[in-house]
Amino acid sequence: MLLLPSSALAHIDLIEPNARAHGTAASGDMMIDTNTNQKTGPCGQVTNMRTTDRVTTYAPGQMITVRVREETPHESYIRVSIDLDGDDGFPTRPTTTAETQEVAQAAEEMLDTEGTLLAVVREMNGTPNFVHEITVTLPDETCDNCTLQVIQFMYGASNPYYYQCADIVIAEGGAGGETGMGGGAGAAGMGASGAAGMGMPNGQAGTLAGNTDGYPEDASCSIGSVRASRRTYQALVAVLGLGLAGFARRRSSARLQTH
Repeated sequence: MLLLPSSALAHIDLIEPNARAHGTAASGDMMIDTNTNQKTGPCGQVTNMRTTDRVTTYAPGQMITVRVREETPHESYIRVSIDLDGDDGFPTRPTTTAETQEVAQAAEEMLDTEGTLLAVVREMNGTPNFVHEITVTLPDETCDNCTLQVIQFMYGASNPYYYQCADIVIAEGGAGGETGMGGGAGAAGMGASGAAGMGMPNGQAGTLAGNTDGYPEDASCSIGSVRASRRTYQALVAVLGLGLAGFARRRSSARLQTH
């Protein structure tokens, strides 16, 4: 039996890294990610479980951009946290009235007894489907069972939390690639950011394989990168050719003068 999403599920959607269970608006299909329930912690799933096909690999201490689509705008803040072993280390707080960035930051820092906090972003825009891009630095250590959690804390609500999680691995040599759904980590030419010559977001297959997450604007990145690389290569060849031709003329002139 399919567990169909309810109308309250799509307040936020974690786009990058790839979420365990997306909100309905991201997939565009009510039958996709039927395990989603964003009001259920810690990860917004009907049945809380780690995935095997949406795992993103990063390097220790890597700086990454977390992209979160706010599909239903509310006066709230977004928190990004990480648990290096599972998903049971994320704190919560009681509901409260609206507060400043500084107050929200201080409140989250007081809750953070296990060092999970990466970022707090007080947001006040009223634009539906606005994509927040939040830069965070991952811990400088490895883990193979880490969970990156993104929550929206909605002010004034009796149940203020909306949850999303991404399954990640932090490993030496990790480059921000995703296993499953768009290619392995560092796969040549397709699917992973850090993939050779492509620069696509995590798990986003390029124009050859299609964008599995439905964000067509990302498809142009790979083509632009390849064309730019070709132009750079052609320019280098031209400069090298001119340099060799000049050297040959100077050498020929020197020989004539010695005779």
